This record gives sequence, structure tokens and C-alpha cells, in this order.
Amino acid sequence: MNKIIFLDIDGVLNSIESAAAISKIEGKRIIPGPTFVEPPFTRENLNWSMEMVCNLKEIVKETGAMIVITSSWREKFQWAHLFIDMFAKYGWMNAPVSSCTPMHLMSRGEEVDEWIKIGNSLQAPITEYVIIDDEDDYSGEQLSHLVLTNKRVGLTAADARFAIKLLNKDESSNSI
Repeated sequence: MNKIIFLDIDGVLNSIESAAAISKIEGKRIIPGPTFVEPPFTRENLNWSMEMVCNLKEIVKETGAMIVITSSWREKFQWAHLFIDMFAKYGWMNAPVSSCTPMHLMSRGEEVDEWIKIGNSLQAPITEYVIIDDEDDYSGEQLSHLVLTNKRVGLTAADARFAIKLLNKDESSNSI
């Protein structure tokens, strides 16, 4: 059984409110996103919210899901191990980041579809998946798998509970 979390970062692991709070503490304007992030990674240059990372970690703990990065961050950091290093800065050692979706198709929805098609042919079939994103660039069947976050607040505990419910909805279902 393979469960997958297709994960965006901006508006999910950081938010407008978390960036504003960090800006206030550090006395400089923080803009969420990978533009100014360079290794070595630190919590200060990533600017993710510990609370939002913990909410994601809870989803993984309760479902056993693997993470696939869909975020624009993958354009700068294309390798899963770099994201694993980023999560480690928040105390999550060996976060289960398996890969990133292919880039530069027409939409993120198409990139997810392509990853599912390739993933199902190369490994154990995907039984359930969720898409956690602050944008709804998805269509059809994907919308029933979408956990749409509010970019002002990011991934909340309620969003995490919804994702867990979707991923664990039918432990005996057939693969996608």
C-alpha cells in the first residue's frame, strides 16, 4: 500500500502570517519562497513554520504516507535529499520525501497525473493520495484529493485531520 502526499510549500509550510511574525522578530521583511534560500539550510533562511511542519509530520505519522514535492521550490532544489535536509532543521530527521513531480507541464495537476502514471508503473501501486496546496490548479478527480490551505495561515491542525481522513478513508480500497 502506497500513500502519497503531493506537497506545496509556500502557503502550506509557511504563510503570510508566519512571514510577518518572523519579519517582526528579525526586523526585516521576509518574503516566503525559495528565492533567497541557499545551503547550508537553517530555520532562519527557510522561514517555515514549526507548527505547520508538525502538522505535516502528524499526517505522515497517522498514515505512513510518503511526500512528493510539487512546490516551485523544486525548480531550485531538485533532489529529494535536499528537502530531507530542510525538514531536519525542524527536528524531523529522515522525513519521507521520495521525489519531486516533473516540472514545466501545463499545470500542477498535469504534473501530479504524470507522477502518478510513472509511479504506478515503477513501484507498488498508489492506493491513496492527497494534494496539499494553497492553490486549486487541479481538476476532475484531483479535486476530491485536494486539501486547500489558506495562504494567510498555512497548514492547520484541521487541514491535517482532513488529510489524514482522506488518506485513511478506505484501507481496503484498490489502487488508483
